[in-house]
Amino acid sequence: MTTLVEKKQRETHQNDQVIIIGGGAAGIFCSLQLGLMGIKSRVLEMNSKLGKKIIVSGGGNCNFTNLEVNEKNFQSENTKFTISSLRKYSSQDFIKFLESNGFQYYEKKLGQLFCKNKSKSLLELLLNECRKVGVEFRLNTEVKSVLLTDENKYLLTTETEQFETSTLVIASGGLSFPGIGVSDIGYKVGKTFGHKIVQPEASLVPFVLSEDKKKIWDVELSGVALPVEISCNKKIFEDDLLFTHKGLSGPAILKISLYWNKGDDVTINYLPNIQFEKLILDKKKREGKTLVSSFMNTYLPKKLTKRIFEVLLINSEKKVGDLSNTDIKELVDLLHRNVITPSKTEGFKKAEVTRGGVSVTNISSKTLESSNQKNLYFIGEVLDVTGWLGGYNFQWAWSSAYSASQAIVDKINYDYE
Repeated sequence: MTTLVEKKQRETHQNDQVIIIGGGAAGIFCSLQLGLMGIKSRVLEMNSKLGKKIIVSGGGNCNFTNLEVNEKNFQSENTKFTISSLRKYSSQDFIKFLESNGFQYYEKKLGQLFCKNKSKSLLELLLNECRKVGVEFRLNTEVKSVLLTDENKYLLTTETEQFETSTLVIASGGLSFPGIGVSDIGYKVGKTFGHKIVQPEASLVPFVLSEDKKKIWDVELSGVALPVEISCNKKIFEDDLLFTHKGLSGPAILKISLYWNKGDDVTINYLPNIQFEKLILDKKKREGKTLVSSFMNTYLPKKLTKRIFEVLLINSEKKVGDLSNTDIKELVDLLHRNVITPSKTEGFKKAEVTRGGVSVTNISSKTLESSNQKNLYFIGEVLDVTGWLGGYNFQWAWSSAYSASQAIVDKINYDYE
């Protein structure tokens, strides 16, 4: 039987709200899950609006998850760290949550799921559910520091006030999209409590190339797009590439940027599913009078073909039958194995996510709790967990938020049973 003292202790703990720093996808979803299990939470958001990244993602339609998500879709110092959370709360679980609320979505390609009625519809759904369970949101509230009191509570300080809590969740995100308001408070808290910070880098981001007459890229190619196979550091993706006035972009580039470090080479295959050497040798034998330019334009955008001829010093009016073995070898090498070395990326301003963050070394993969400090949790992008382009980072937000919320509730129930 629960005594009056024990009952009062439990009520006191329930009134001691869990505080979540960050009102993005992870923070909002964590607060919702806590509320569904009867735990009060207060979300502190530095911006004047919640879920800004949800709104701007996916061209305004938010690629909120993917049909197939597993640990192989993520980059981290510990590539197995995501397994537990992704199993506890999968993409199918999030889809069921949306469908149970009548939410409409569609699949674009490669399992990517988008909002049918703009990103705002997803944010409104999440916030409406939060309101039902009494989540408290505090906007324009930027946390400047977090310290531990003598009573082992967390003291959060803003410019105008202070907050105290026994349980703190860091969902402050990364440094990408600085235009919508970002903060490094999560990294500061990590350092305060002894966590290593893996150098934050812009990722899922376009490459910048230097001008070089010997390379394919040229500003005149800006706007040209085509499907390619791209590789770097033993990672290979097939998707679309887009030439820009600064260098290279498109899904293929954004994906491979996750595995690129300054100075690394990137290899592009412009005809990934075509044996170009066999085709051109056959053409030379059977229809040698065909112009090289006409033959090449069958497989590549005209502007790209023109640039290739310029780089290899091949006359576009030359006939296929007049191509030398050296010409053919150079064409094959360039089309299937074009090695580039980006000078840099376009940085956080154009990055979809931040690679790096609070190291997962001293974070529990099952609960997301710090092993350095009791009742301190890190979820979402603030951690050194970065997903591929295609809805994986949002799924990590949902999954990590769910794992942390479950752990918090289990601990509260255990402490007061």
